[in-house]
Amino acid sequence: MHSIRQVSCFETVAILFSCIASFCFVSAQSTAELEHILTRAQKGYVDDELKLAYAFQNGSGVASNSAKAAEWFLKAANHGNPEAQTNLGYVYSQGMGVPQNFEEAFKWFQRAALSQYAPAQNDVGILLLKGLGTAQDIAEGVRWISKAARQGFAESELNLGLIELQGTGIERNAEGLRWVRKAAKQQYATAEFVLGLLYEEGTGVTADFKQAANWYRKAADQGHASAQNNLARLYERGAGVSQSPVEALSWYEAACNQTETIACANLAKLYAGTEGFPLDNALAYFWARVAIGTASDASGVSERLLQLLRNRLSAVDAARIEAQAERWVEEHQTSHELGFELSASARLR
Repeated sequence: MHSIRQVSCFETVAILFSCIASFCFVSAQSTAELEHILTRAQKGYVDDELKLAYAFQNGSGVASNSAKAAEWFLKAANHGNPEAQTNLGYVYSQGMGVPQNFEEAFKWFQRAALSQYAPAQNDVGILLLKGLGTAQDIAEGVRWISKAARQGFAESELNLGLIELQGTGIERNAEGLRWVRKAAKQQYATAEFVLGLLYEEGTGVTADFKQAANWYRKAADQGHASAQNNLARLYERGAGVSQSPVEALSWYEAACNQTETIACANLAKLYAGTEGFPLDNALAYFWARVAIGTASDASGVSERLLQLLRNRLSAVDAARIEAQAERWVEEHQTSHELGFELSASARLR
C-alpha cells in the first residue's frame, strides 16, 4: 500500500500560517512604464512606490532584487499604505532582502491590521498564535483571524475553520466546517484541498470518497500539488472515481513536477511493479532518485526499494539515471524557488 499525502488539520494550519504575504504578480513592465513609475515613486506617490516594490520583488521588467523591493515597500509603508505594510511585515518574517526579524514583522502587520486590512489581521493572528515577534496569546490570535474571516478573507475563513475543528485555544466546534466551505466556495485551492481531506478522512462530515475526489479535483485543477497527489491516489485505488492507472500516473506526475516528494515516491512504487500498472524499472528508479533528491525529510522511498530497483539495472544504466534525476531535481527546484513565495502567497490582484 502506497503512502497518501496525509496532512492533518494541525499541519494544514501550519502550512497556511507560513504563507502570510500579499505579494501580487504584476505583468512585465516596459522600460517606458518603469521609468514613469520610478519618476513618480521618487516623488513620493505611494501607488507607484508599491508598484516599484512589486517590480523588484517579482523581477517584472527589472532584475529581481529583494533588498530593493524591501526598500520600496518601506517607503510605501511609511506613507501609510496597508498593503505595503503587510508585505513589509512578510519580508521581515521571511528575511527577504532584510534580516529576519519577527518583532518588525509583527509591528508592520499590526499597523496594517488597525486599518481593518484583512490580510494583515490574519497575519497578526498568526504571529500571536505562534508567539513570533510578540508574546503568545492564542485567544487574541483567534480574535484577529476571526476579524479577517468576517470580512470574507478566504485564508482566514479556512484558518478559523480549522481552529474551530481542532479546538485551538477555543472549544472544539463542528461549526468550523462552515468556514472551510466558505473559503472553498471562493475557489481558494488550499480550502478545496482541505475540504477534500475532511471528506476522505470523515472529519466533521460523513466520509465520502466521491466528495473527496470532487474537491481534490477542484484544487488539483488550480495546481495544488498535495491535492494532485491525493486525487492520483483515489484513481489508483478506484475510491470515489473509476480506477484509472492513466489518471493516477498523470496526477502523480503533475504533483511530482512541483517537487511534491511523496508523489515522486508514489510514481516510483507504481512503476516498480504495482498490479495494474506498467512495469518500468528505469522509470521507477528515476522517480525514486527524484523523491530522494526533493525530500527535505523522509523521501517515502525505503532503502530496500531503492536497492531492489538499482539491482534490476546495469551499473551503466543506474549511473545514467542517477545523473538524469540529479539534473531534474536541480532544474525543478530552481524553478520552484524562483516563484514559490510569490505564487503561494498571492492574494490581492
